[in-house]
Amino acid sequence: PKPSKSKKKKKPRDAHGETKEEEGSSAQDSSIPSIHTPTPETPLGPKVYFGFAPIVNFQSPKTLNVIREVGLERLVLETDHEEAYKVPTTMKEGLRVISEAFNITEEDLIRITNKNTQDLF
Repeated sequence: PKPSKSKKKKKPRDAHGETKEEEGSSAQDSSIPSIHTPTPETPLGPKVYFGFAPIVNFQSPKTLNVIREVGLERLVLETDHEEAYKVPTTMKEGLRVISEAFNITEEDLIRITNKNTQDLF
């Protein structure tokens, strides 16, 4: 007879694909919020930010609506370039488009997204 294979019990996973702890056990103190713990002040979790790279995301007409839905408080700037010499031109385009979407100055967008980046790290 073949030896019986012991099947490992699969742990349940949450919406983010991470394993959940079973009832009665806790890997961390539940009073400490994790990146995935929404609160009224941070419904997306305390460290969830979004970046939109002009060369990738600005191809879709839906992008500006998505950027507005994300909101300034969850936005960081990026270019998605591997070549450093392309960054300034693409960043300027991103600043122009995103600041127009929120009807703010490019300087205000830079100030807000710099703060978001500092908060993220």
